[in-house]
Amino acid sequence: MQSKSRALAVVATVGAALAVPAIASAHTKVVFAGPPPSSAKLLPKSFAHKFNPDVNAFFQHRTTINAGDTVSLLSATKTSGYYHIEERDSTKGWVYARYLRVVTGSTAPVTPTAPTAPTAATTHVGASAPGTPGSAALHGCGDHLWQHVYHPQRLLVKQECVTVRGTIVDATNGREPDGARHESDGDTHSWLQLDAAYRDMLDAGNTSDEGGNLVFEIVCHYTVKQADAKPACNGFADHTVIPPVGTHVEITGAYVQDTNHAKWNEIHPVSKIVVKP
Repeated sequence: MQSKSRALAVVATVGAALAVPAIASAHTKVVFAGPPPSSAKLLPKSFAHKFNPDVNAFFQHRTTINAGDTVSLLSATKTSGYYHIEERDSTKGWVYARYLRVVTGSTAPVTPTAPTAPTAATTHVGASAPGTPGSAALHGCGDHLWQHVYHPQRLLVKQECVTVRGTIVDATNGREPDGARHESDGDTHSWLQLDAAYRDMLDAGNTSDEGGNLVFEIVCHYTVKQADAKPACNGFADHTVIPPVGTHVEITGAYVQDTNHAKWNEIHPVSKIVVKP
């Protein structure tokens, strides 16, 4: 992307969440859709300890970029400490400058300093597909989240990284504002009513125990209450913003079967959630 003065490219040095802004964890950072105001002006002081200083909690998470991704600067000038950038798919946003390494000159593309995440499969396998036991060593969608999956071997992995679409529905019958069950291992237990093209991913367990929905689990999202699950979340806490019930979304993650309980199918761990019209 050419600015008025010179061509610049930047390499993301950490993961980043692409705006409208999302709450960022140690593994994700924020890119805003517009020049960001100071979060200190937006967040009550009582909430300040919960958020990174560059985080605006008032907008929904849409997508992510990962460490090593190359983006273009639309301007070499920072605005309130942020760069205006453009991704390769023409998505534009604002990212906190200290999370990017700027590369100057006329040559592009720039070689990333860290491996990029693999592209999620655009096709999916159905519920009858075989699988292999999960492991903390799995690459998944390239974000190291399998290191934080509680007892990963209980999950039968049918597809390591896939993207599905559907509408978020309430898995709690109104008991939780976010519509997700707050599991004792710190994970969400949420429901996605799949679009027609993906309904072959459901099995008998999804029908009998999960309201005919695909389960999706975001790891280490809540406080871990289960003693033997604490090591999986040690040093890591997720702050993904779960879009409201009724939102149509695209979810990327591992397609697995939980071999406990009624053996329903899930997206677990979830790598990203993107709001879709």
